[in-house]
Amino acid sequence: MSYRQPVRRHRANWHEFVLWLSLFLALYLLSPFSPLPSAIGSLPWGILLSQPSTLAARLGTLVPILLSYLVIVYLSERDILLGKPEHPVALLFLTTLALSLPGLTLLKSSSLLLMTLILFTSFGGEGREEQPIPYLITGLLIGTLALVHPIYLLITPLVITTQYILRLATLRNILATLLGLFLPAWLLLPFLLLLCDQGELNNYLAYLYEQFLDFTPTQFPAISGISLTYVLLLTILLALGCLLYRRSFGREKIRQRGMIGALQLDAFLLIGFSFIFGAHASELLTLSVIPLSLLLARGMADVPPKLAYALRAVIFLTLLGMMFAHTYYATLPHFAPILQ
Repeated sequence: MSYRQPVRRHRANWHEFVLWLSLFLALYLLSPFSPLPSAIGSLPWGILLSQPSTLAARLGTLVPILLSYLVIVYLSERDILLGKPEHPVALLFLTTLALSLPGLTLLKSSSLLLMTLILFTSFGGEGREEQPIPYLITGLLIGTLALVHPIYLLITPLVITTQYILRLATLRNILATLLGLFLPAWLLLPFLLLLCDQGELNNYLAYLYEQFLDFTPTQFPAISGISLTYVLLLTILLALGCLLYRRSFGREKIRQRGMIGALQLDAFLLIGFSFIFGAHASELLTLSVIPLSLLLARGMADVPPKLAYALRAVIFLTLLGMMFAHTYYATLPHFAPILQ
């Protein structure tokens, strides 16, 4: 495995992982809680869309993130995307970027877990082009998210593009993805008709209609619900991850190059979509956390350890500063509607 020689010079730094994770968790759990919006609370699954209003609810948003740890640790090593020394770095970036995002809800936290599964299932299996079952599962995951928020339908072109990059874009795989996309609505909507009363169903249909109306491009740079500073930071981190990875590009296998290229493209498109669909920028930027975290972890494995520690310290201190600023300005009446 000579193409992964730079990784062998690194060791997993769990002390760094515990230090930064403790700081971010403490700030996230102790920052002021926001009230439950009444319009969202009237929906059948309004708890998924509302911001955490209690400590227990905020702890609940951490569960999908912790489950994402297991997926990344197991599947990234199976696909030879990340080595063991790179796991704590990827997990740390995932947690810090997710917790520093303003307005983290249970749905956004759950979308991180599902996006992680979607990302790895879209990679397919090495040497096997015709494998529709994983892509059927990918479509099911996207379709399930789309039932709660239609903006997640934008994941579909990312999956198909990943298939093309990895040379897995066969007709069977694409059809399996599209079939899985429509299955959740076909299977679950009849149950909703039976379980929900007329008022709840009308609220849900009105919610979907409102979201589809917002599913239109906006004038640049109209971004609502997210700080523009956070968008710029993610863009800088994406450029940094691409730059750091260039050192090992020539030593990688073709499949590894394809996976890294898919991560770069996914993060780039999701950040770009946040400008086009400004009303849903928060949801799209949350999804970009997964490919961006994996890309940064992979890129930092190819630089000297001391330089990598320094880069991470600067990034994490910047994120902490943004969390402090958001916590402060969210308490001011003038800034609260903009930041939420």
